[in-house]
Amino acid sequence: MGYAGKGDFERFYEGFATYYYGNRDNSAGTLEISTSVLDGDIASSFDRINILLDSIGRVPIVPVGTNVRTGKHHPHLIEWNVVDTIFTKLRARHMSEFRDKLPDWMLSFATRADQIFDDIVCGRVVLDTDTTTRGIGYPVKIAGRSVADFHTNWDSGFYSAVDFPKVFRFRVSGTSEGNEIGQAKFVISEDDGYSYLTGEYETGTSWIHIKNGLSIRWKPAATLGIGTVVVEGTPTYYNELQIEFGDVWQVKCVPMTVSGINSRSTFKTFGRG
Repeated sequence: MGYAGKGDFERFYEGFATYYYGNRDNSAGTLEISTSVLDGDIASSFDRINILLDSIGRVPIVPVGTNVRTGKHHPHLIEWNVVDTIFTKLRARHMSEFRDKLPDWMLSFATRADQIFDDIVCGRVVLDTDTTTRGIGYPVKIAGRSVADFHTNWDSGFYSAVDFPKVFRFRVSGTSEGNEIGQAKFVISEDDGYSYLTGEYETGTSWIHIKNGLSIRWKPAATLGIGTVVVEGTPTYYNELQIEFGDVWQVKCVPMTVSGINSRSTFKTFGRG
């Protein structure tokens, strides 16, 4: 079982199955590809990916199912399953040859796998389960150290826009009246922070309707506030605010008439243990 099928590998490494799963150990000397071993490696990678997806709070159902419109798995999950399987096989086959100095072209598969995971975590790639077929994304905090929880109605609302996907940002713009929910103010961007709309709004614990079915709210968290605590004779300063000036949350919303909800991302170097 996996997000990728054997046929998907040709797009990323032409001849991979032949090179690494083929053999001529038979009386006829014909090339045979051990598809069962390849299937096992795909399934092993599938399990590793699902463990990582389970660590992402906004992916409520793991394994992730197929898209209801296309009947296919998300293309980034397919690619992730492929490149992770390829790198794992390359590392196993060539470990004694290269040890810990694998060539860059081999490491590029690991880099791509890490990039896809990072894109999902940061919200640059939105899986179908992020919007639960209703089009409202799970919030991602991208700036700030405050402790209050920020929520969208991703699990109960329905995004009714019919134009194109939008990335909303909600930035705390004022805390002159205090850092509690109901005191701090926020502004709204509909273009991922490129510009902000006119108007400043009050934070709240009740749902605040934004646009086209998207609603947001805050929930207070336990906090020590601001002060100094002495632990074993050592004073430690702490600063835990419910809401802090400059806090920013990002939410992607996708009209249900739009089938392509993914962004393409560039390669980026990440460490891999």
